[in-house]
Amino acid sequence: MPVPEEPQEAKDPPPTLQAVQGAIAAGMGPRGVMIARAFSKFCDSAEMLQLAALLSEHGMIAPLAGMWRNRQREPEEATPYAEALNGLANIMAQQGRLDDALRVLREAGSEAPQLAHIQRNIASILLERGEYEGALAICGRLLDANPQDFETAELTGMIQYNTGDPELAVENLQLAFESGRVQAGMWLLKACVLANRDGDAAQTLRRLDAEHHDRASVMLQLELQEPGSPLHTLQGAPGMDVLVRKLLA
Repeated sequence: MPVPEEPQEAKDPPPTLQAVQGAIAAGMGPRGVMIARAFSKFCDSAEMLQLAALLSEHGMIAPLAGMWRNRQREPEEATPYAEALNGLANIMAQQGRLDDALRVLREAGSEAPQLAHIQRNIASILLERGEYEGALAICGRLLDANPQDFETAELTGMIQYNTGDPELAVENLQLAFESGRVQAGMWLLKACVLANRDGDAAQTLRRLDAEHHDRASVMLQLELQEPGSPLHTLQGAPGMDVLVRKLLA
């Protein structure tokens, strides 16, 4: 009598980009990530870039960074890998995990040292940790490479302000404000107040009102909610109080 054959287990189909898309579309995110991990190990660079775009679109940054890290990467994959690490670091920073964020950002910077925004993010973390010297060194290199990097100029001014030298911060903050960066204008206003540059403070208030009234008004309101803000001294001050009330109106 013939022996009945044992039923064979059904095998999963080979991982493909379409399978990842299908799992995510069906609401099975964890399964999509599992398929993506398998797919990322052998797919070519073009397919990996498509996979990265798909996972980024759905906020799956942490697993994506791991896939890049565990893959035999081609040279053209360095920049997108660094961007994935940058996204992961941003999430860590929002969670207050500054040490982890800094470690990941430095790895990203090593992968793609030409990306200025990653270097700025490193400097921003160092600023938050109170490591002003290291933050200023990074910003100095970026400004040497591109003197018109107004975002770095603003960050440099913020660092200088936080070191307790508002006078030194004015030039960089003025440069950034001239480029249209409203937040730089608010930092410039604070620096001018602390440096007793009343004329410059009044001029900054007028420009904030004339060029960026709505946004600057909200920012000033938030600033005046901070107990230690130097801008409290403007309220009731001769010649300044009317400018403050006009901006807040």
